[in-house]
Amino acid sequence: MAFAAGAIALPATAFADEGGTSFWVPGTFGSFSAVPQSPGWSLTITDYYVSTNAGADVATARAITAGRITPNVRLDETSSYMSRHDTLNINPSYAFATSVLGGQFSVGVTVAAGTNTVELDRALTTVSGSSAVTRRVNESDTTTGFGDVAPMAQLRWSSGVSNWTTYATGNVPVGAYNSRDLANIGLGYGAVDGGGG
Repeated sequence: MAFAAGAIALPATAFADEGGTSFWVPGTFGSFSAVPQSPGWSLTITDYYVSTNAGADVATARAITAGRITPNVRLDETSSYMSRHDTLNINPSYAFATSVLGGQFSVGVTVAAGTNTVELDRALTTVSGSSAVTRRVNESDTTTGFGDVAPMAQLRWSSGVSNWTTYATGNVPVGAYNSRDLANIGLGYGAVDGGGG
């Protein structure tokens, strides 16, 4: 009843991940994610590196969300967006030896630390009568620091060669983030997710 009341009270508007940055890091779950673990502590450290390039549409969207241009302005097709993101995802976790609901319960938390560099090359063209003036602005922004905290609880069951899992996770937006910056380590929004497999 409380969940239904909360869902009804929430606003109907949904927003996409800012800048296309997803809460989910590729590789968070792999083919052995449902296999029970050895009880006790474990530590996973993953170097996550991505380098992306995009054209005028993405450059326009990022310039608008960072407050560099107004929403009614369109950048020239020669505009571009480039991002280099290099972080270490540090994930300590603990798997309990005592079963919970017939399965193995584990809890963990992931925090990222690293650097994000963004370059935004903008070409603004103004047409007045028969003449056109193009102004080019190239900005670069780098942020180094800690990212958000992502706790996770997972329950795994095993029967012979078959394994099942269910999880609950989220994102606590405490990382280096400023909506006016081009480069951020944190996401700038909270998230809650759950599922199974």
